[in-house]
Amino acid sequence: VLDTLGVAIGALDGIPMVAVRGLLEDLGGTPTTTLIGGGKTSPERAAFYNSGLSRYLDFMDSYLAKGDVALSVAMTSISTLIAPFLTPLLCMWLAGKYMDVDGGSMMLSI
Repeated sequence: VLDTLGVAIGALDGIPMVAVRGLLEDLGGTPTTTLIGGGKTSPERAAFYNSGLSRYLDFMDSYLAKGDVALSVAMTSISTLIAPFLTPLLCMWLAGKYMDVDGGSMMLSI
């Protein structure tokens, strides 16, 4: 959590994020949800902005380091796709020693 907040705060001055913030201000919306860095807007716009802040510098790490961005995106996509299946299995294996874990129900709820 602290890493995500640190990355988000570091990205506040990024050119794309400044542009997104300006767009949010132009669009308006019901100000019910807090934006990282201050201010409020509608929930869906806050989710867009806040998630952009939390990912902007993490993506730039791969880009600036001349990393293989396509490989990074592919690995992230694969881990995201297998998480709903692997997480219940790991919970059954690790926590199942101490309590009853219904992996099937957990998988369906994810």
